[in-house]
Amino acid sequence: AIVVDEVVAHVPFLCGCATGDINIVLLDTPGLSEADTSNVSESETPGLSKQEISKASEHQLMTCSAYVYVISSHQMEDIIDTDSLRAIVMRDPNVFEERRILIAVTRLDQYNTTSEEESDSDSDSDDESSPSNDDGEIPKRIESIKEVIQRQSKCLGVPIPDDCIIPLCATRALKARKKIIKVTSKKPIQESKLSTANERDKISQVPLLEEKLNKVTAKSQYLWYYSIVRDCTRYCDQAMAKLDETKKEFMKTAEEFNDKVKEKESNLDDFGTLVRNFRFKYEKGSEFSQQLQVTYNEDLETNHDNIDRISNSHLSIFESFRSKIKERKPKITTAQFNS
Repeated sequence: AIVVDEVVAHVPFLCGCATGDINIVLLDTPGLSEADTSNVSESETPGLSKQEISKASEHQLMTCSAYVYVISSHQMEDIIDTDSLRAIVMRDPNVFEERRILIAVTRLDQYNTTSEEESDSDSDSDDESSPSNDDGEIPKRIESIKEVIQRQSKCLGVPIPDDCIIPLCATRALKARKKIIKVTSKKPIQESKLSTANERDKISQVPLLEEKLNKVTAKSQYLWYYSIVRDCTRYCDQAMAKLDETKKEFMKTAEEFNDKVKEKESNLDDFGTLVRNFRFKYEKGSEFSQQLQVTYNEDLETNHDNIDRISNSHLSIFESFRSKIKERKPKITTAQFNS
C-alpha cells in the first residue's frame, strides 16, 4: 500500500476559511512524475506499478470536493493526463461550471509561444528561473497555455472556462515576497522597491491562484453539505444501477423458467394427445379394431383346412390308441397304462 503522511500546516490565506466544525484538508495525490515507476523508489512504493499508483490516485480523488490540477508548462505540449480529469468530471459533472477545479500551470516564464521544443533538462526541476525578463510576453504566454489545455481537454466532454486555468511563476512570486519582507522590515520603507516587488508578485499570478482558492474554500460549509449529498446520490445511483442489473438478470431467469414451463406443458399436452389417440385406436368399433377383426377372420379362413387336417390327424391317432387298449385282455391296470 502507498504510505500516506499527514502534515498539519499553517496556510495564511486559507486560515479564515476553516470553522470549528469544518477544517480544510489538502490531499496531494500522485501525479505524472510520481506515477512513473522510474522516478519512484522501491522503499516508497514497494511492488507498485504505474497503473496501480494511478488507480490509487484516482481513488483518492473521489474523496475531494475541490481540486487543483498542477502541471508544468514543459509537460503540457507533450500530453495532459486527462484520465484523472475525466474521472473527476464523471463523478462530479459540474466541477468546472461551479469553478471548483483549478488547473495551475507552472513555469509560465519558461513557456515558449513560438516553438514547441523546450529543454528537457529542466522539465522535472523545481527551478523556475526565467530565460527572459520580458514581462510583456506574459499575457501572450497565458493565452497560449489556455488554448493548448482547452484543445487537449476536448475529450472530457465539458468546456474548461478560461478562469479555471491559471499559469503562474512560483519562483518569481517567492523571490518577490522575500523582497517585500526585506523591504518592509526596514524603515523607512522604500516605496519604489516595494511597488516593484508587489508588481512582480502580481505578474506571477500566484496571488490570483490564492484568491480563487480562497473563494472556493470560503464555501466550505456548502461544500461539506454538497459532498454529503453528492456522495449519497452517487451511492444511490450505484445501488439503483445494481438493482437494475439484478432485475434484468432476474427477469432473464424468469423468462428462461417460463420457457421451460411452457415447454413442459407442451410436452404434457403432446403426451396426452398420444394417449388419447392410442386408446381411441383400440376402442371397440374403431377403424383399427375393425381392421384387426377382419384380419383375424381372414387368418381363420386361410388356416381352416390346416386346422381341420391337424385336428383329424390327432383324432385318428387317439382312436387308434383307444382301440388298441380295448383289444387287450385281461384289462390293463392304471400302472400298466401309465407305463
